[in-house]
Amino acid sequence: MRRELGKFETAAALSGEYAIWNIVGVLLLDVLPTPEIIRQALNILQDRHALLNVRLIIEKGRHYFE
Repeated sequence: MRRELGKFETAAALSGEYAIWNIVGVLLLDVLPTPEIIRQALNILQDRHALLNVRLIIEKGRHYFE
């Protein structure tokens, strides 16, 4: 899948080239899951939400999700 970024996505990508910004979430757990469970949960999320499994590429000066 290749899709050109929208206006806001392009603005975020261009901004990120000059000043990196991150969005962070914090979760407090009563019981720590194993690394295998965490990997399985991430795999499930990426299967259900395609944009969590893409990368940004730049071709001919334009940004795309791939």
